[in-house]
Amino acid sequence: YYKQPTIRRRILRRIALNNLSSPVQYLRYLKDVTLEQDNLYHDLLIPVTSFFRDYSIFENLCESVLPSIEKVKLSNEPIRIWIAGCSTGQEAYSYAICLKEYLGTLPPDRTNNVSRVQIFATDIREPAIAKARTGIYTMSELEGLSSQRLDTFFTKFDGSYQLNKVIRDMCVFAVHNFLKDPPFAKVDLVSCRNVLIYMEPYLQNKALSAFHYALNPNGYLLLGRAENTSHVSDLFVATGKKDKLFTRKDTPGTFRYNSAMAKDQLQTVNKTSHPVESGETDFQKSADIVLLSKFSPVGVVVNKDMEIVHFRGNTGKYLEPAPGKASYNLFKMARPGLAFELRNLLHKAKQLNVAVVKESVVFIVNNEEHSINIEAIPLPDTIEPHFLVLLHDTAEPTTNQNGGKKDKPSSSNDYEMLLQKSEQELLQLREDIKGITEIQETANEELQSANEELLSGSEELQSLNEELEAGKEELQSTNEELTVMNQEMLGLNDKLRAARNYAEAIITTIREPLLVLDKKMFIKTANRAFYKTFDVKETEIAG
Repeated sequence: YYKQPTIRRRILRRIALNNLSSPVQYLRYLKDVTLEQDNLYHDLLIPVTSFFRDYSIFENLCESVLPSIEKVKLSNEPIRIWIAGCSTGQEAYSYAICLKEYLGTLPPDRTNNVSRVQIFATDIREPAIAKARTGIYTMSELEGLSSQRLDTFFTKFDGSYQLNKVIRDMCVFAVHNFLKDPPFAKVDLVSCRNVLIYMEPYLQNKALSAFHYALNPNGYLLLGRAENTSHVSDLFVATGKKDKLFTRKDTPGTFRYNSAMAKDQLQTVNKTSHPVESGETDFQKSADIVLLSKFSPVGVVVNKDMEIVHFRGNTGKYLEPAPGKASYNLFKMARPGLAFELRNLLHKAKQLNVAVVKESVVFIVNNEEHSINIEAIPLPDTIEPHFLVLLHDTAEPTTNQNGGKKDKPSSSNDYEMLLQKSEQELLQLREDIKGITEIQETANEELQSANEELLSGSEELQSLNEELEAGKEELQSTNEELTVMNQEMLGLNDKLRAARNYAEAIITTIREPLLVLDKKMFIKTANRAFYKTFDVKETEIAG
């Protein structure tokens, strides 16, 4: 669920840097060289960050957001900030500097101790976290810092600059994968900038659900310039048009921590340590399959849009493809008489989030009436809402609508007329409900179609914007690498120049006459002692 164009571009970049001609060659090289695997992993993550990046956003945070968070806190209650995807730590330290400056301006009646601040900075790369913990940066990495802040919060250290201990102590750095690991809790501000642009909507939704869970009521979420919360508009609301700053809605979240990965890893360890007889697993699995196929009721699994995503057992008696455009919509595939009841049951199950049962539902197959019990069950621990619909056959004798009805007890004419009238009213009522439902469905489908077109256009624009931002990040990352290489080259040139000057100074000061010749025995240079001893000038011997 990562953006494929970005992955392709980064692989092509590594191919070019290693002077290889094809992805096949690079794959062989990648398998053989462990260091290249680390380099590719590093390149895929595109670590781009700086101090006070997008200064206007930080200015707003320092002047309004952080003070508003501090004002609602008790004097001994900590301010908690989570920087997700912190890279080498510049952004986390930028928040620490902002808070240190703000807390220093508070009146005496408010405790301005920096121990009230808890900044959790996480990233998936261990080398980045290791560098962030040291707080040591070169001069080129300190762009965005004013000279005043540099003098106040940094100390010169071995040709670089290190943040003072009081600022480093405000930040806690940890290796953490916010897509898989449990999120932090009771956080006032989550900052995740230019990380989601590399992910497909599925992962974006998963990350934003985790951030919603982590935030306090009315907590803040800060995203990158090309990122938004349009996919989860029920969880966040924008605070302004320019800054990508959102506040948490006080609504039930959809985050569920999935520990399946940890369980799988534990099982793998257990299997490695204590091998289990494969035959036991095989016969248990086979027995479960036989029991499920013979004795479990038939049914389907549907998603929140009522599209069938899985069939269980032989459902042909209850469901059939509808004429026209192919569709897996449950209501369109249901046999006559079932759609209305299914709609009501699933609506109740969705609203109440409990299993709902309807007994003795009559439907028609081949002009024969059948009776079944329907059960709708919300499935727990799913990323998106899903429902299991079970169809229990009551095994009652069927009746033929063409005249083969079961015998009924004799009754008076009045009773028969009343019964006939009631049946006609019931049929009419069902027809009316069916007509109203179809009209509503048609209107809903038209609205949904228009909405999907708008969403599609919006998603295309959003995707294009994210691609542009991702390309910009890659270019910035490459530019930073070139800048580092250029600085290294300048340093080497300075060393070479110094060495040459040193050598020339030695030659010049030697008292004995000395000539420097090239490989063809032509004179390149001579020292002062030579010119003085033989009484010649430089122009007379050059070449």
